[in-house]
Amino acid sequence: EDWNPPGGAAFKLHDFGFRGVSSVESAAMGGLGHLVNFMGTDTVIALLAAEKFYGAKRAVGFSIPASEHSTITSWGVDGELDAMRNMLDQYPTGLVACVSDSFDVFKACREYWGDALKDKIKGRISETSFGQLVVRPDSGDPEETCVAILKILLEQFADEVTETKTGHKLLPPYIRVIQGDGVDYQSIPKILNRFKEEGIAAANITFGSGGALLQKVNRDTFKIAFKCAEITLEGGEAREVFKDPLTDDGKASKKGRLTLQKASDIASYSPEDVYKPREGVDGVKGGTGFLHFTPDGNYVTVASGRGDPEKDLLVDVFENGKLLKDYKLSEIRKRADVENGPFVNLPEEPEEPEPAPVPQAAIRPTYVTVPFPSQKIMTTAPPGAVRMIPMMNRPSFVAAPQPAAMPQVNRPASFVAAPMAGTQPQAQSMYVPSQIRPVFPMPAQISHPSFVAPAPGRPSFVNPGQPIQAPVYSSQGLQATVRPGVVMTAPGASQPAIMPQRSASLGVGFGMQNVVRVVQAQGS
Repeated sequence: EDWNPPGGAAFKLHDFGFRGVSSVESAAMGGLGHLVNFMGTDTVIALLAAEKFYGAKRAVGFSIPASEHSTITSWGVDGELDAMRNMLDQYPTGLVACVSDSFDVFKACREYWGDALKDKIKGRISETSFGQLVVRPDSGDPEETCVAILKILLEQFADEVTETKTGHKLLPPYIRVIQGDGVDYQSIPKILNRFKEEGIAAANITFGSGGALLQKVNRDTFKIAFKCAEITLEGGEAREVFKDPLTDDGKASKKGRLTLQKASDIASYSPEDVYKPREGVDGVKGGTGFLHFTPDGNYVTVASGRGDPEKDLLVDVFENGKLLKDYKLSEIRKRADVENGPFVNLPEEPEEPEPAPVPQAAIRPTYVTVPFPSQKIMTTAPPGAVRMIPMMNRPSFVAAPQPAAMPQVNRPASFVAAPMAGTQPQAQSMYVPSQIRPVFPMPAQISHPSFVAPAPGRPSFVNPGQPIQAPVYSSQGLQATVRPGVVMTAPGASQPAIMPQRSASLGVGFGMQNVVRVVQAQGS
């Protein structure tokens, strides 16, 4: 029990359904619905949906390394044992699942897992580490196959098999089974009932479900329907709306304005107040009574406008295109959990910190000032390359929308600072062409530059693509801007240099304002 995964039952139904549904959106919705009650999933898009729509700040589902058929069958028929051994070697600790029915699942359980690899499996648990092999059958009648392979494994590992409090046999903790074929809400009880009859503990098995989990459901699965129950006439009169088909008693709908309340809220009522469906062909259409109690007697839907709106348990969540109530996944999980379930004691999602106010001047900047030391800095520019030489500890360029008269500003691809003063000159530079690997990624945005300068005009200096070597001096701040498609000219250059562009939408240009002087090197 010390090695049980957190939440226990929360990992007993794993989501295999991503590849079996009609779309990525279907996978996200179905996978997120599954994560309300469980934590094991291979549907990664559901984790992203939880983060985007339901306030999750960390992963809300988990998985383990697992083989699939091609990773076993690629070794060939005679190499199946080696393929299985390789899975154990590649993942020596923790949980690892291995599909075992590529050729003969019963042979695999008896001769491979239960004999040739038995010691390696048993050795996965030590005083300092835990490892568990999860055997996966994936074909045949689920009920019969699961019982058969569990009997084989219980026999092969009999020396460490234990009994539960109910007298059912339990495999040692280093080996379990996952059934991932033909699994749905109808087949799981059948398998578990067979286990009960055969004296096999339910804890030996986990279930994985694919398309049957995410897509083999519809509104008829739990008889879900939305019906109009009341209309208001032009004069303000309310009229009950319902249907009660003679050919299908199960489609009778509730009538009038409805509230869902706790049964304890109904202080007193007569037997006539309790809803009774139509009796026969000549019965009262829509039935009689207005109290619709749930089977467990804990809740009641009060129909015909006879309920108390102040005690209505239902709340408006979405209305006319507006989200009125934004629930977090953690809230939904706790509300849907069973008594003493896995989500009751989960920690709350961390609150998002309040964003710091952004200075008004920084909202649409054109230029920003960055530190530039008043020291001698050497740099070289090879032919065809554009090199920026300011020394920055933290680049402060801001890519932001420009006024309508100026083109859109784009984020620079990379930046490399020049060497520190007194060090050997190095051929470091910022290369814009996309075939050069960026050296230092620029941040996507800088929310709070230390100072935003006004825009005095277009930049006028850039290394002109010719080999130059000169010290650069400055006692002022270096101003720089990024702007695509800018032609820049260096003092003394014979012709302007055009900044290489990756594309019209992604390319960027670098420029420096005229506060930087290029002078002849002295004594160097």
